[in-house]
Amino acid sequence: MIDARGTHAKLTSLGPQTFAQHRIHHLADFFDIASFALHILQAERQCRFVDVAEHVAEEHFMVFAADTQACLGHIVAVWHRSAQQMLLTEHVRFDFRREHAQRSRVVDHVVE
Repeated sequence: MIDARGTHAKLTSLGPQTFAQHRIHHLADFFDIASFALHILQAERQCRFVDVAEHVAEEHFMVFAADTQACLGHIVAVWHRSAQQMLLTEHVRFDFRREHAQRSRVVDHVVE
């Protein structure tokens, strides 16, 4: 303190962000999570409540136009998952071929 001639370190008067900014940020995160949860709930419940009279009327209109099975979303999800597994298997095979080629070169060098 003698070398500083009586000056003291002072804190800044304002923080890097005000409290109001933090409140707004947390409020925005809450609404984003709520909309995401609502989207999931709507996707899960889209096959539960069916108006039978409306469904029968729609079947008569759709007899020749398309297949009338409802709620095929889970079948599409299963197909997508199996397609991903097939791609993963092909990727593993590709890596195995590359490693096998490298391993055969190493074995040839060790034998010589």
